[in-house]
Amino acid sequence: MAKRLFPICILLLLLGITAGCVSLPDYRPDLPEEIGNDGLVVGQVVGIGRLWQWSIYKEVLVNNRKRGKVVNGFIAFSLSPGEYELSGLYSETYGGSSSFGGYTVTTMNTTTLPLKRKFMVRPKEVTNLGLIVLYPDPGDKEQKKFMRLFVDNTPDMKQFIKTGYPLLAQKLKTDTMALAPGDLMPANLLEALRKEIAMKNAVSSGGYATYVAGDVGTLAEVQKDKDGKVSGVRLMDVPTVSSLQSESPNYVKDRFAFLTKNNRLFFVQNGKVTEKRPPDGLRAGKVYALGMSDLVIVDDKLEIHISTSNGDRWQSYLGSVTEKKANAKVSPGATGYYAYIATPPLALFSAYGRTEFKSVELPAEMKSIGLLREKPAGLFAEREISFYMETEKRPFFFRPAGKTVWDPRTMPTPNCTHVKFVDNEGLNLSTECGDRAVGFAGPKDQYVSKDSGKTWLKK
Repeated sequence: MAKRLFPICILLLLLGITAGCVSLPDYRPDLPEEIGNDGLVVGQVVGIGRLWQWSIYKEVLVNNRKRGKVVNGFIAFSLSPGEYELSGLYSETYGGSSSFGGYTVTTMNTTTLPLKRKFMVRPKEVTNLGLIVLYPDPGDKEQKKFMRLFVDNTPDMKQFIKTGYPLLAQKLKTDTMALAPGDLMPANLLEALRKEIAMKNAVSSGGYATYVAGDVGTLAEVQKDKDGKVSGVRLMDVPTVSSLQSESPNYVKDRFAFLTKNNRLFFVQNGKVTEKRPPDGLRAGKVYALGMSDLVIVDDKLEIHISTSNGDRWQSYLGSVTEKKANAKVSPGATGYYAYIATPPLALFSAYGRTEFKSVELPAEMKSIGLLREKPAGLFAEREISFYMETEKRPFFFRPAGKTVWDPRTMPTPNCTHVKFVDNEGLNLSTECGDRAVGFAGPKDQYVSKDSGKTWLKK
């Protein structure tokens, strides 16, 4: 079905968003601190494979009318007491404009995913729709059909309300949350789905990962053959079915951590998994297991939460918090780790086992950071890769170990990927260059360097 709207409607919408009149919540739906005599309806959505976009930001239909949105996979809105039906999810996308007879019309493409799940709302109580799993029908060659599966996620949703809406939670009967009636996903099917997710993540890691995590509470140890290739996965039990917010890169072989979207934190060491209390005030973030006992969580404003005791105790560093959102990252080094954001370029360093940070002096010519990596040879700092075609060689910078001065260097040609480290020392590098290497159609060439990027040779 397609709706036709005059361009002024689209223009007003865009103006509202760009002017700040419309604020899209990032981590969870907006809720007031008081809902009176209404009840609260919550749930979580995860789309598998081609359906992943349905768990980001879609309209929720109740009794075939819009009521709330899926935000970061979560559903949460108040309703007056009564019986209802979760009709489905609704998506509306721009379909183009055309002109005729002096008028211009804009086409909007709309899609509805039917769910058909009845539920009851009671005064000052919480009704849980459960975890709604959207799975592509494997027998549908046209890729139009899907299966809707429901999972009891009551413990996850209780934590979601208590940590995300603490003032509202005090006024509701959160502990007596009621699950909407209906058939639930069989345990053997949930296990099969987790195994499928784990295998895909293990294979995509190229066999590098020791542990992998994923949606629907997936955690697994990667099994490898004698050649180091992935041969299978061993699922590990965790008391959650929530979607994945972040998993730590496998910087340390026997230590691993992951965060769910409702901020449940799980830590793995030597094959044993434990749930840890996350730091107070955590909105969302990326988690890293570093050193011997460090867990670090950074969010999109460079709030840094540090534990030097594997998540048993936390401290927060707020000395470099940004006003605007930024893609914060963490990169390990020999004696400590770097936390950095791309724009404006900012890098901090902390030694392992410590909670103090110092600023890293960057080259004045560096306008953004796309990659910061320490190797025994020294520290590499690369600019962000542009979405536009480059006409000049992209510069990067190298600071030799034990030195304080940065040495400016360049990629071999325009339109190169970030450098790849062929050895652990940081002497032998490689990169791919050409239009196709950075997402444009065209040939690509491979280049190598044996002197940390000072000179390049075409293979």
